[in-house]
Amino acid sequence: MAEATIIVHINGYWREEDTSIILTHPGVFFVYESKYNPDENTVDLLNLIYIGEAQNIRERIRTHEKFSLWKNFIKPDNELCFATGNVEEYFRERAKTAYIFGNNPIANNGRFTQFPFDTTTLISTGKTALLKPTLTIRKSFPRYSEDSWSMLQPDLVPVRSVQYEKHFGK
Repeated sequence: MAEATIIVHINGYWREEDTSIILTHPGVFFVYESKYNPDENTVDLLNLIYIGEAQNIRERIRTHEKFSLWKNFIKPDNELCFATGNVEEYFRERAKTAYIFGNNPIANNGRFTQFPFDTTTLISTGKTALLKPTLTIRKSFPRYSEDSWSMLQPDLVPVRSVQYEKHFGK
């Protein structure tokens, strides 16, 4: 596979209650935490939660196995919001993976340890809030093989308790 530049026009935004009218096209989708303003009928996008891809975006969002996980990242009085972008089937996985590498959404965190594609440039147009509108990701390899990782594990020290800040949930 050679270097590629992929242009994605992003449509959106749809609130959680409006998932039945999200387009059914194939492509990538973006899940956000948002705050709805009923007086102005607008949403403020607060955080990028997840990036996925599908043949039928509306159906994938509505039946996604991580839907409840996405809700865990929503603060009280906020809601999920979605955006979508058309991407040809040949480039969908590549575009999704590049978006994840370039934007680090919290619910995709740790999902990919390498970028397996040749150099990929994404140019996003349209509704690009909280996304890097242009990014280039180069092929990368995992830092550790399974064998080298298992050799490191005996050196790990368990932590019994740590102080933390609650960032999401109720």
